[in-house]
Amino acid sequence: MTDVSANTPQPPLPPQPPPPDFIDPANLADYHDDEAEAMIEAIRARRLHALHVYEQSKREAAERKHTVDVAALEKQCVMLAKDIERVSKALDALEKRVNRVRALRLQLGMEM
Repeated sequence: MTDVSANTPQPPLPPQPPPPDFIDPANLADYHDDEAEAMIEAIRARRLHALHVYEQSKREAAERKHTVDVAALEKQCVMLAKDIERVSKALDALEKRVNRVRALRLQLGMEM
């Protein structure tokens, strides 16, 4: 007996965005606001891509019979969900840090 959902074409995943340039916290003050925002946006795009992979994997796993592979996929999805949560917290911390740097630059009269 064949699984009909296995033959159903699935929508392709969007291409993964390129990784952002390495962010050196010591040099973050050297970036203009637009550059810092672009880096944060790139990090967000990578997080959203991971979230999309997670959601699509969960949908596809629910359509399939429970096999060893599906159990392994579900385990990986749980770990991916935890990673996404950690990245979200790190992104929040990064945005707070950027805002602190901006505030200090304003206090010091530095150009934004």
